[in-house]
Parts: sequence; structure tokens; C-alpha cells
Amino acid sequence: MPPNKAIIGENAFAHEAGIHVQGVLENSETYEAFKPEEVGHTRRIVLGKLTGANAIRSKLEEYDINLEDEQFDQLFKKVKALGDSGKTITDVDFRSLAESIQGRPTEEKIKLLGISVMTGDHVLPTASVKLDMDGEIKSCAQIGVGPVDAALSAIQSLIKEMVDITLEEYHIEAITGGTNALGEVIVKTGDEQGNKVTGRSTDEDIVKASVEAIISSVNKLLMLRK
Repeated sequence: MPPNKAIIGENAFAHEAGIHVQGVLENSETYEAFKPEEVGHTRRIVLGKLTGANAIRSKLEEYDINLEDEQFDQLFKKVKALGDSGKTITDVDFRSLAESIQGRPTEEKIKLLGISVMTGDHVLPTASVKLDMDGEIKSCAQIGVGPVDAALSAIQSLIKEMVDITLEEYHIEAITGGTNALGEVIVKTGDEQGNKVTGRSTDEDIVKASVEAIISSVNKLLMLRK
């Protein structure tokens, strides 16, 4: 059955555009002549490049996820960026993104400004990381057994005067199928004082997701030490 088939197609009761979604949420009869359940359907709020704030808020309410205003802005920008890149954002993708942002520390002394990696056959994996460390901009390049290991070495080198971290656990999982699936990274780090925390991030680029998860855990460690 073609997804754009009227009434019974998969997209017949799917809504994406911001104003469109707002109208349906306020009064379904604005764009739906009858209830989708009458033809064995359910209403779907689709997330993409045309998504508005109301659609994201409705999804957050559906999953009972509460975000601060700043966290909501981060999620909104992330969803729009993925939509602009042509990525189809599933409900599973959205939930992982929202939960990873929700789990970030409220105080971020260290922020990622940029990362670049070089890897390949007969090439020494190298990563260059640029950080904003409490208002001071620093960058460093390191080598490793792979791009993630090289990026971790660069981060450790930059933050060693603030905190000495060790990566104790590293998990990565593709949220949905396909080579363009979002990757969810969860890390567990510790410091010389015995503190242990977890960090989490979701992104299309698994190296970037890994770095963001590590930095999230570092910020949590700094909050604990404080």
C-alpha cells in the first residue's frame, strides 16, 4: 500500500509542520475529517525539518520527560538539524535524544567546541579536540588505537590540571537500523578521588557522541568534587 494513499495510507494521519501539528493538537477536526481509529489508524506526529516546538512538547509529554528551557532549546535545535540533514527521526531516536539531554549536568564547566579525527588503513588514528574550559579556549591533538581512544587521550591531556579521569566502561549501540542510524554512547568514568559517574550522548557520528558522553561525565565529576 503506497504510504501516500488517501485515508488508509501510512501517512494519511501523519503531521509534521509546526502550524499543522498545533492545529491538530488543539482540534483534530482542523485537518482530519474523521478520527483515524475509524479506519484502523492512529495519529502520528512526525519529527523532521518542519517540526515546531508544539510537536516536540507533545512528544515529551507522551514519554513523561521534563526538560528545562535550555535543555528544550538544545533538543529543538538537534531535531531540526537532523531533519535538515534528511534524517528520519523515529520515536525511539527522539526518546534517546531527549533522555541524553535530560541527563546532562546542570553546570557545564567544559564544553566541546570542535573535534576532528583522522583514521584509516596504514594511518595512525589521530584526534584533535577543542574545548571551552570555564571560559578558556584550549585545543590538543593526540594519537590512539582508534579515533575514540585518540579523542579520549586529547581530552585527558587538556583537563589533567582540573581532574584526572579514567574511562572504566564504554558502551555503544545503534538505536535504529541502517548505516545512518543514531548511535547512543554510555560511558562510566572515575577520578583519583574514587568518584564514579556516567555520561550519555546520542548522535549520528559515534565519535562525536563518544566525546560528548565523556565530557558530560567530566562535568558531573567536577560538580561532585565541588
